[in-house]
Amino acid sequence: MEALAAWQEQFKQETGQQEEPGQPAENTQQEHNTIVQPAPGKAVSPESAIHDAAWLQKRDPHHYTVQVIAAHEPASVTRVARRKDLPEAKAIYRKTGFSRRDWYVLLYGDFPSFREARAAMSALPEDVRAYSPWIRKLSDVQDDLAAP
Repeated sequence: MEALAAWQEQFKQETGQQEEPGQPAENTQQEHNTIVQPAPGKAVSPESAIHDAAWLQKRDPHHYTVQVIAAHEPASVTRVARRKDLPEAKAIYRKTGFSRRDWYVLLYGDFPSFREARAAMSALPEDVRAYSPWIRKLSDVQDDLAAP
C-alpha cells in the first residue's frame, strides 16, 4: 500500500495532477480499480490521453483494445504509457489479482474491429511489441472494472 501511495504522489508531481474535490478516499471499495488520470488543465489530445475508468466504461463493449503490458510495478506501466510514439488513447488501471497482489495494466486504443486492433498492435514499436501485447474485447475490461 505504501508503494502505491508513493507512486501516486510521484505521478502527481510529474504531471501536475491535483486531487479533485469529491474523489473517493484511497481506502474505499473502488481501490482495486484505481485509474491513472490526466492532469487537469493540461492540454491533452484525445488520442494521446491516459484515460480513467469512466472512459473505459463508456467504450463500446463490442470494440477491442490492446493490452500492452501488465506489471506489479506501476512505474513500469506509466513509463510505457507516456511514450510519444503511442498515438492512440491509453488507459491504466490497477487490478488486484491472485494472492491479492496488484497488477497495473496498460490498454492501448479503442478499435471497432479485431482487424483494426491487430493492425495497431502490429504497428507498435518493436521494443513495445517485446512485452507480448494481446488483443482484448472491451467488454472483458469492463467486467474487470466491475469485479469486486
